[in-house]
Amino acid sequence: MRFVVPVVLAVASVPAQTYVVDALNGPGANFTQIAAAIPAVPDGAVLLVRPGHYASFAITGKSLTILGGVGVTFGETFAGNIGIDALAPGQRVVVHGLQPLLGDPVAVATVTCNACQGEVLLD
Repeated sequence: MRFVVPVVLAVASVPAQTYVVDALNGPGANFTQIAAAIPAVPDGAVLLVRPGHYASFAITGKSLTILGGVGVTFGETFAGNIGIDALAPGQRVVVHGLQPLLGDPVAVATVTCNACQGEVLLD
């Protein structure tokens, strides 16, 4: 006689890997610039950005969450640029709490999305 035993696989949701970006390279920092962190972290990662100033950056073909807050600025004196490119369906980019460094009344902050089929959330 043969018995069939049902097997149930429990799949826990895997939390996103989190990395710290700190311009001053303080304790626990993984990177000193957002632009350097982006290509180095895996798809779906979270970047926690500590207060400081960061260069403009681009995200290409990966899901990523970038969380800043008070005191986080990006860009150059006359322009702050974020480029988001080649997001596939199901990929998602979230950018929260980053302020462009605008040192001139005619300065421009831009976000460009090119060939993005995934979701882009800016706050």
